[in-house]
Amino acid sequence: GRLEDAFQHLQESLNIQRTFTPGDKARIAMTVHELARCLLNEGKYRDSEDLYRQSLNISLSFLPERHMNITITRGRLAQCLVYQFAVAEAESLLRQAIAVSFKSSQNVHKSLHAAWLALTLQLSKKKQEEVDTLLHESKKWAEQIQSKLDKAAVLSELGEVFTLKEECGHADETLKDALSIQQQHLAKTHHQTAETLCRIGECGAVQGKTDDSMKNFLESAEMMSSTSQHPLRARSLLGLGKFLCVKNKWQEAEGPLTEAVAILKHSLPQHPRTTEAITALSECLSMLDRSQDVNVVMQEHHQDDAFNVQGMWSLAMTLAIQCVCLVVWLSIGCFYVI
Repeated sequence: GRLEDAFQHLQESLNIQRTFTPGDKARIAMTVHELARCLLNEGKYRDSEDLYRQSLNISLSFLPERHMNITITRGRLAQCLVYQFAVAEAESLLRQAIAVSFKSSQNVHKSLHAAWLALTLQLSKKKQEEVDTLLHESKKWAEQIQSKLDKAAVLSELGEVFTLKEECGHADETLKDALSIQQQHLAKTHHQTAETLCRIGECGAVQGKTDDSMKNFLESAEMMSSTSQHPLRARSLLGLGKFLCVKNKWQEAEGPLTEAVAILKHSLPQHPRTTEAITALSECLSMLDRSQDVNVVMQEHHQDDAFNVQGMWSLAMTLAIQCVCLVVWLSIGCFYVI
């Protein structure tokens, strides 16, 4: 769980490799992949995405398209994109990955890729029959995984999909199996354990288990207190704040919801969970009769949306101008040739 130390050592290793063995692409790609994984686990999804793309491009430059290393990196990149709700590209990457992993003997990757694709399709609200098939296959392969921690990671992912499908019985059983393994074999504050606790809280929310869910959300948030900007902490705080609102404890809810909004606006500005957190905070402030603060929160949210639209518009205009310049340049070139 010492991600910062691991990242530092990997970065030093990568610098040495690029200086003294720049031709060893396999080792460099592997090190970049592990750096990306550290950042993913720290909740730095955009930085992690950049490194996974680097690792994938390096591997594609010297390995065949269907090599297992490329497949694994595609899967991890897809996982990173799912966390950012970029589900269209994630689905494409996972379909490329499973075309290889499903034919391999590596149950961990087969099971994870099936679980991630099921999650992606469930978030997209499409192809429910395929989701059910993927869940069945993933769980079957998970039973054959030798490593208990790898099995727990798969079960935690499956539990989230079951929760989204509102199959609470399956979700509760699967998530508690994952948590039991993680609590036995991981450090008390490990992010994987915190994530499973948060998922159990969300499962309880669907079932209406208010007190149990609040306890799980609070424990998960406290476990992530050392990495205060992690989106997982925001996810737990959001769940906690919403339940406090259900209990009409508006003043107690304000703090968790405010912190959740701040983290999510910074780390996942376009994610639906960010909008959900802003809406919950606005409702909380309204109940506290703080309409001016509600206006500030909503105004900042709309400004962020406007900024993102403006950025997309600027990019589109830049591309259009470049296209026009290219056409003019080609026209001039053709004129001189003639």
